[in-house]
Amino acid sequence: QGLRARQHDRESRGTTSVWSGAPHLSREAESSYHSEFRVGLASHPRVVMRTALRPLTAPGVRTRVRGRRTFSSGPAAAETPAESENFFQRNRWTIFLTGAFGSIGGYVYRQSTNTANHTTLTAEIEGRAALVPSEIRDLRLANGLFGRETFESISRSLVVAFPGGRATYDEFGAHIQGYLDAPLVGRHLIDRAFLACVSNPAAAAKTADSDALDVRLLMTLLSLAMRTDTVEDRTTAMHCLLVSTGGGGGGGGGEARHEVAVERSAVAELVGFLRDTSQVPPEKLVREGDEKYPFQTYREATPAELVEKAVTEAKLPADVKVTPEVLKEILVSRAVCAWGSCASRRRS
Repeated sequence: QGLRARQHDRESRGTTSVWSGAPHLSREAESSYHSEFRVGLASHPRVVMRTALRPLTAPGVRTRVRGRRTFSSGPAAAETPAESENFFQRNRWTIFLTGAFGSIGGYVYRQSTNTANHTTLTAEIEGRAALVPSEIRDLRLANGLFGRETFESISRSLVVAFPGGRATYDEFGAHIQGYLDAPLVGRHLIDRAFLACVSNPAAAAKTADSDALDVRLLMTLLSLAMRTDTVEDRTTAMHCLLVSTGGGGGGGGGEARHEVAVERSAVAELVGFLRDTSQVPPEKLVREGDEKYPFQTYREATPAELVEKAVTEAKLPADVKVTPEVLKEILVSRAVCAWGSCASRRRS
């Protein structure tokens, strides 16, 4: 009855709102009504608790109550500080992880492409080789009577037999028969290596009007069948070849020639002959090109580059005169690795 009386009093004193049709009270009457309403709800704690726990939020702010999303009515409120952060601050971890994995993936792809380029060039050089290492080994084992002494005797005879330093393959073959204790076994392997040199104009070094070849190249072909006990014997025989053919200025005979130093240019030519006759591993002939990005390019090294790298590796002076000991250091270095000797050197 008290509530009805108060409602009747408000209806008699108030006005009706144009929006809801409800009576519009004055500020004093509305405050009195709210106070009396709160007192009347004191006996209902559930209502009071639910009303007190209801979050007070600004209009337009998204809230969550007991797992449910609620939205207050009214115009949108201003952005919170978290929403006002820029894109990079909100997604910093995503950007970091994307960049990290992208960098790793790019590095792996670049390395695999570089390795493929290196492998392709190595396979191309290996495909041009006339003989494989196993065939060279079998050729030496089959010619046990052809050793260092015979090879050096033939080298010393070349100046008289071929004053111009050049000879055809047939002329050279006929000349060496007088120095061999027995015919060469596996001659067809030497013939195959010879044909490979002839098919490569840069390796054959042929003249325009003759089939004559450099006698040093022909002797390097012959060295495929030379059997020696040690690498030192083989490098000494090659040093004698350079001295006998003018690489060291000539002069002297027998053991005296072993003390003569040869020029680096003659050594570079010898390395080129060894390369052309399949006596240098293909992987030693691959060098990095000038183009490095986006991918590393590779090219075939020149004999002079191989000798220069070997001299640097052995820590020799740039103007060193090549004695038999120095020639051994160059030929068995990791840069040249003639006859695969650098691998056996590491094992020893």
